[in-house]
Amino acid sequence: REGIPIRVWEWPGNTMDMTVIEQVKQDLIGWKLGRVIQVADRGFSSEKNLRILQQTGGHYIIGERMNAGKKDVEEALSKRGRFQVIRENLHV
Repeated sequence: REGIPIRVWEWPGNTMDMTVIEQVKQDLIGWKLGRVIQVADRGFSSEKNLRILQQTGGHYIIGERMNAGKKDVEEALSKRGRFQVIRENLHV
């Protein structure tokens, strides 16, 4: 609400999503940004990528399969009143 997008990365369609988070973090070194929130789709949600995103207090919004069985997903889903069902396969 108070920020602006500073950069958008794009790669060829055959680039493995799991390999680019570290590159993005490296690209931002030296930009002297106050607070960065990285936004990514669920292809980036490997444990390694989440650790990289969390380094140095990183903030992120990342898509996640609701039925992935991950502890964080189950914890988020257990908080009543925070999600609305848009379609059977889409909760926001």
